[in-house]
Order: sequence, then structure tokens, then C-alpha cells
Amino acid sequence: MRWLRLTMVGLLLGVAGAAAAAAVWSKPAPKLEDDVPLYFSLEVRERGHVVARPQLVGSSGHDLRALLRQRDGTPRMSLLLQPTVSGQRLGLDLQLDLPDEHNLDKTVDLHHAEETSLKLSRDVEVKVLAMRVRSPEFEAYIAHAPSITGKADPD
Repeated sequence: MRWLRLTMVGLLLGVAGAAAAAAVWSKPAPKLEDDVPLYFSLEVRERGHVVARPQLVGSSGHDLRALLRQRDGTPRMSLLLQPTVSGQRLGLDLQLDLPDEHNLDKTVDLHHAEETSLKLSRDVEVKVLAMRVRSPEFEAYIAHAPSITGKADPD
């Protein structure tokens, strides 16, 4: 009879321990946020040479597409970004086509206002900066960005 009680107590302690461990380690993932305004600055390099520097504004949960063409109309670069926001993390699925490199893709998880480099192939690398638009970091970035016209600011 005693061994039966010890077995039951052991089983109950095991089940209680497993339930406690599951509660501690199974923290729910932060919820995905849609329609968060985002800014992306990219630098696309092929064989060490810059081929494009697109800057895009969009929102999480919505695709961003950029198509750059040569003067003769042939595609120079096709870019698709699929951003997500979850708490302080910015997720990004990036798909890129260049004349000599097709179907390049990478998924990256960034912090807000973080810059990272992605190696998409032996010859293609993309530097990505991603941040929320309505943030002090974005305001500071824009305040110190070079003028689009190339003229000095009057300040």
C-alpha cells in the first residue's frame, strides 16, 4: 500500500512540475501589429558596386514594391518587402531580382532603427535600415539626412 501512495505522489509531483514548467516557458509571442508606418533605407550591391539605394515608406502587414528600370525600359531591379511588427521587433521578408541574379530572398528580424547587411548570394549584398516612422530615431535621422536637391540647408 505504501508503494502505491509513493507512486501516486510521484506522479502528481511530476504532472505539477510539468505544468509549472510549461507555464514558465510557454510565454505567448507578441501580437503582430498591422498598419504601423515604417521607413526602409536599402543599399543593394552587386559584385561590390552599388546598383541601387531605394528608400521606401510603407506599413506593416502590407507589401512594398519597387521597380527600377534602365533608360531603355528593361528592369534594373525588382524589390518586394513584406514587413511585420511584433513589439519592438521588425520582421522583413525581402525578395530581389537583378538582371544577372533572380529570385534572391532573405528573411530578417531587426530591432527598431537597426541596420544590418544581408548576403543574398555570392555576388549580391543588401544593407537594410528599418525603423518606425513616428519615433525620435526617425525624426533625428531625417533631420540629419542630406538634402535631396544637393543644396546646403539654410540653417
